[in-house]
Amino acid sequence: GWVGLMAQDLDPDLAKFFKVSVNQGALISEVMPMGPAGKATLQSGDVVIKFDSKAVDGAGSLKSLVGKTKAGTRVPVEIMREGKTRLMTIAIREQPGVPPSPSVQQAGQVAPKGGAPKSPVLGLAVEDVPSEVARYLNMPNRKGGIVVAVQPGSPAFDAGLAPGDIILKANQTEIRDSREFNRLAKQFQKEEMTVLFVQRGPGEKIFVPVRMKSSDDRSGDPGQA
Repeated sequence: GWVGLMAQDLDPDLAKFFKVSVNQGALISEVMPMGPAGKATLQSGDVVIKFDSKAVDGAGSLKSLVGKTKAGTRVPVEIMREGKTRLMTIAIREQPGVPPSPSVQQAGQVAPKGGAPKSPVLGLAVEDVPSEVARYLNMPNRKGGIVVAVQPGSPAFDAGLAPGDIILKANQTEIRDSREFNRLAKQFQKEEMTVLFVQRGPGEKIFVPVRMKSSDDRSGDPGQA
């Protein structure tokens, strides 16, 4: 079976951000609009807690349950959205064929231009998405900011962010370019946690919680953006 979504495990930080009161589930990071999940109006940020009346422990559990379901079956799915439980029905389909990826430069191979991170709060440098990377990732509007450097020991480093990651949203605010991200980054120090929605390569989009450090722990030039 196939439903046309990508999901990740739910940790305590993400559960708090998405107002999930349970300690299990799979967080939907991306939904294909014309797939079964998209037609059932599931969306990014929903948390699947039950699939066909079976508890979903995480992303792997959801993938297994979907894969074992016969195509053509209509399955009840229980989700949490903005703190409220909803029951939906998904019509399971067979997985379509996946076209081969073009043999071009990977997003993670982009080299930093400026060196030191520009955001001392998060400890990373973000630039506009290069046109060649946007073409490879099928991003015609080139929205977002690509990470080009991460400072070791910083909140971004601890969260697992790496050069080549493309930040699409910050705390649910869409990022149009690096200038907008750097403007928003100045507000992050007021928050205990920032959740970034990140594209990682051509086939993965995930939510990444970034825990801020106390002012005594922060490093970097305070004059930078």
